[in-house]
Amino acid sequence: MTLAELRNQYRPYNSMPAFDEGFAAYEQGTVTDCWYGRGSRCAQAWDRGAECAMWWQRYNVDIEALKRTDW
Repeated sequence: MTLAELRNQYRPYNSMPAFDEGFAAYEQGTVTDCWYGRGSRCAQAWDRGAECAMWWQRYNVDIEALKRTDW
C-alpha cells in the first residue's frame, strides 16, 4: 500500500489542510488537536489525519519487521 492509497481512504477529509496538520502532528509527536471540542469538519479532518499517520507508521514498521525475518 502506498501513502496515497491510504490517504484516499480518508476522503473527503484528506483534501483539507487540517488533515495535513493532524498527520504532521502525529509524526512529530505533538498530538494536541487545536481543533478539539469545536465539533467542526476541521476537527474531524485533523483527527483523521493523525489516525492516517498512525496507520502509516504501523504499516511501515510491519514491512521492516518482515524484511528482517528469516523465512
